[in-house]
Amino acid sequence: MCCNCLRGRQMMSGRLSSLLVITILLQLSSTLYAFYLPGIAPVSYCEKGKEIESCRSDIPVMVNRLDSSESVIPYEYSTFDFCSSNETNSPVENLGQVLFGERIRPSPYHIVFRQNKTCQKVCTKVYNPQKNPKDSAKLSMLKRGIVKNYQNHWIIDNMPVTWCYPVEGNKKYCSTGFPIGCYVDNDGARRKACVLSQKYRGKGAYFVFNHVHIRIAYNDGHNQEAPKVKDSKVIGARLLSAKVELQSINHKKGKVNCKNEEAWSFTDDNKKSLSLTYSYSVSFHVDNDKMWASRWDYILDSMPHSNIQWFSIINSVVIVLFLSGMVAMVLLRTLHKDIARYNQLDSLEDAQEEFGWKLVHGDVFRPPKRGMLLSVLVGSGSQTFIMTVVTLFFACLGFLSPANRGGLMTCATVLYVCLGCCAGYISARIYKAIGGEKWKTNVLMTAFFIPAICFAIFFLLNLVMWARRSSAAVPFGTLIALIALWFGVSTPLTFVGAFFGFRKKTIENPVRTNQIPRQIPEQVASNLLHVWLSLLSIFYPDSNLCRDNNFAVLLPSMFRVLSNCPSNYVLSDSEGLIKVKCGVDILIRFDDTQPWQNLHNNKFRIQIYEHGVDKVIGKRDIKVAAESAAAAGNRNSINDSNNQDSIQRHRDTTGSNFTNYDGSSQGHGVNAIIVMLAAICIGILLLPLPEEKAKNVPGFLHVPVTYKLIASFLLGMVTLAVLRN
Repeated sequence: MCCNCLRGRQMMSGRLSSLLVITILLQLSSTLYAFYLPGIAPVSYCEKGKEIESCRSDIPVMVNRLDSSESVIPYEYSTFDFCSSNETNSPVENLGQVLFGERIRPSPYHIVFRQNKTCQKVCTKVYNPQKNPKDSAKLSMLKRGIVKNYQNHWIIDNMPVTWCYPVEGNKKYCSTGFPIGCYVDNDGARRKACVLSQKYRGKGAYFVFNHVHIRIAYNDGHNQEAPKVKDSKVIGARLLSAKVELQSINHKKGKVNCKNEEAWSFTDDNKKSLSLTYSYSVSFHVDNDKMWASRWDYILDSMPHSNIQWFSIINSVVIVLFLSGMVAMVLLRTLHKDIARYNQLDSLEDAQEEFGWKLVHGDVFRPPKRGMLLSVLVGSGSQTFIMTVVTLFFACLGFLSPANRGGLMTCATVLYVCLGCCAGYISARIYKAIGGEKWKTNVLMTAFFIPAICFAIFFLLNLVMWARRSSAAVPFGTLIALIALWFGVSTPLTFVGAFFGFRKKTIENPVRTNQIPRQIPEQVASNLLHVWLSLLSIFYPDSNLCRDNNFAVLLPSMFRVLSNCPSNYVLSDSEGLIKVKCGVDILIRFDDTQPWQNLHNNKFRIQIYEHGVDKVIGKRDIKVAAESAAAAGNRNSINDSNNQDSIQRHRDTTGSNFTNYDGSSQGHGVNAIIVMLAAICIGILLLPLPEEKAKNVPGFLHVPVTYKLIASFLLGMVTLAVLRN
């Protein structure tokens, strides 16, 4: 009775404690607030004079590095001598931004929310290339940036400033960067962005887009998710997009005049003083139909071929599944034949002779010669693989969005450093499984071999970027930080993982490994074995036993010819090498014979045995007939026709190919019709779809999806037929 009371009190106290925990959690839930992922929190803007803590009026314009699709070397914004601002207020880049070469700096362009500006002057640059060599170098750098089509990358409200221009099909493409200028070549052909306007003329002229018109779209907050600010009637607006329109305007004598239609340009042989004035305009417009959460959509929708190519995905998946099925079918058929052959063994002697894949099962798990290198590479590869999978997982969850600049590279670097324990653990397990004893060397090589190679290549490339004064050059302080992560975090974690890996039980192999390794025979130069015919006589196999005279081996092997009457003649070239997967016609040559009538009933045995090991793996008994050289000479045509008929019957029976005695192949091979059909199917798959509208392909060659599916099916059937042959 007392025991029951004690149990009841314990159950009651457990329930009370559970209710207490639930009550505390409910109380704490009332104090929780939602949060935004770092780098993508929305910012509310309001007019000047109405600013509060959560609503600002100034809109900073940030500039980033300049890059080009025609060059791999990016440059900072100040390299091209643009108008610059005080860089003391520059934002601090994270590790990923520094490694990617991003250099975000403040710009001299001042924008206030809902304050339109027209033709505002930024700065004036004066160049005198004849008197000042530095000015000549600046103009040369500016000309190089125009020719290489370097792109500006501006940032407003953590959104890229886009440049939208018309493309084929009455559509507009919005690029996340805009060029610094365009040029006209010496033949008068307009290049790059000069094709968009007729005013850019003049052979050998270079035009600089010194005027930008920034158009900012915003949602005023009345119809979106932005709530009202507490204790205030102000509703914060959120920016949706920032687009620029580019112009080249010749502001004469430093006075801005945006109505001037004359473009500012310079040439290669220009020696007079030049004055380049930069200006800008700003305009705002309301767009309450779009939400802040979908403000990136207009960039993605405008990109060509941005739609998901469902046909390509389905086609790839079908082909992969089809080829995988064919490989599985071939493997199953091979195993089925081997198992059926094992079940039909007649004698104990044949049962002891292994063939096929059974020949190598005892050497599959034999420790390799360079087991140390194998374990180190597998450990480092697993570290990279796990890092890639985890990074993709976080990217799919939205933690590494484009708004979080540098987040992808930062996440990958930190994960790679922290996953050193996985590399050490896997490398140690594999090295212990293959019987390695130098565990200290294994741990050190896992921690330093692959990272040292990568860091050496990275450092050499960084030296090149330093020499070219590129923004992609990683600063010396960042290099020290990377080395500190390597030696201070990754290396100790590798030691910890290796410690636990060596303490684990050794991995047991599923198949026993033979103590004596299988010898690998020397490879011969020729693919087929050729035996020359004797001038005295010729042996040919009986037509009914043609299939018994052909062997197909899976490993390099030797053959040996024996006879039931060796005293009647002397055999020469009675042994030879059969290369891997080669069908061989074995012809017997001898130098001395007895009377021909004694040879008609002779039998020959051909044995196949391993190279270097006197172990028979196959044997065949063959009856042969012989003819004298004179008789053979009188009936050459009859013998040739008989041989051809014998070979043809063998092909029809077994489907294998013979090799003529002169070395030329007479197998049927792949039919020309099959080759043509496969080529046609591949050509259909390479042709574009009707909605793609390729420029270089006529309209009648655009193939619908249905025809491509049929071509894929036919190509799979052709591939299956070729594999079966």
